[in-house]
Amino acid sequence: MKRFFSGVGLVAGLVCLVSVLPAFAGDMKIGILDLQEIMRESKEAKNVRGMLLMDVEAKREVLKEREQKVREMEKELKAKESVLSESAKEKKKGEFLEAVKELRSLRNGMEEELKKKEAKLLGKIGKEIKKIAEKLRKKKDLAIIIENNAVVIPGDAIDITEEVIKKYDAKKK
Repeated sequence: MKRFFSGVGLVAGLVCLVSVLPAFAGDMKIGILDLQEIMRESKEAKNVRGMLLMDVEAKREVLKEREQKVREMEKELKAKESVLSESAKEKKKGEFLEAVKELRSLRNGMEEELKKKEAKLLGKIGKEIKKIAEKLRKKKDLAIIIENNAVVIPGDAIDITEEVIKKYDAKKK
């Protein structure tokens, strides 16, 4: 019996909450922010992406040089395989395998370094955008700002993306 009344009380409470929420939601202004657009359109975000791409290209050049050396080692090993003694062959194969291992290690290290650098830069941009969005939220008296990919039907939500881009780029000048 006790469970029945507590269940009825819970249902009644939920019904009251559901009926009161639209009254609060009617006065609530919601902002929408498109982070993808900011990363695509913001001059500063483009600059950061450009610096990252330059770093990627520099690392690719280093990898190309190392890969070329490993290929040359492989060609030399195949070319001289028939004339080398067993011990010399084993030594050359060992050197080649070590070079391949170093190349893989270098590639993995560079990829990891780039991922960390990208995460750091994106995190920094994200923090700055969040500060700008928070100021706009207060200025426009928005209850909440939601990323646009989380919104199915925006309704009367206010898109602040362009303002954030302008303020972010202006801040970086």
